[in-house]
Amino acid sequence: MSAPERHHFTTCSSTNQEAADRAREGAPAWTVVTAEEQTAGRGRLDREWVSPRGNLHVSVVLRPSVAASRAAGIALVAAVATAEAIGQFVDPRELEVKWPNDVLLKGRKVAGILAELETRGDAIDWLVIGIGVNVSPPSEALEGALEKRAVALSSVSEEAVSLQDLCVAILERLQIGLTKFEERSGKLDPGEWSGWSKEGRRVRHGEGSERIEATALGITPDGALRLAAADGTELVVVAGDVIPLHWEE
Repeated sequence: MSAPERHHFTTCSSTNQEAADRAREGAPAWTVVTAEEQTAGRGRLDREWVSPRGNLHVSVVLRPSVAASRAAGIALVAAVATAEAIGQFVDPRELEVKWPNDVLLKGRKVAGILAELETRGDAIDWLVIGIGVNVSPPSEALEGALEKRAVALSSVSEEAVSLQDLCVAILERLQIGLTKFEERSGKLDPGEWSGWSKEGRRVRHGEGSERIEATALGITPDGALRLAAADGTELVVVAGDVIPLHWEE
């Protein structure tokens, strides 16, 4: 088997796009793409991810041995791995994982994960996990707009954060988490997740007439989110946005 590749860019459009291009060309698992700056960074649902210099932008090619129907759980594995790695630089008690793909620090977004894949039947041909971590404070132009929702790791950490050390820590934790995930045939450990989630947090799910406010309860082994509606009914959410209510206050 070929050795994993490492690709670093001063500037690129998207590390996920670069990694996906290499995956299609046969790049082996654990090929890593990093960039100092992205000009077209993306989050879930094709949302823009602001990607200036001073932050971590990394994507990794994976070829996991689980069914394609289990692929969504890998983004959750990556979110926990990212939280564990960031917890080496700040008090881990101030961190939480927000379903399905964000890491919060003191209730605000410090990292996001984007998973993209190609399949053959129910087998995963390749899967790319992109991870962006806000390490440096945003520019003044962005600071006001992001104040309630985003935070920079360097504004909380008492020591300077090395992008290289952070990247290595994330990849190490991701390898451990993915190995466990594959050993469980693509099932998640709700207990492991609950250690990083703020169960009992009030959230909003859906938009417009479909909007509901509920309490987060945890996840299922399949990676769905369990919510408790105001009347006590338990709901299981498999897709969509879940926003902490304090972001809208």
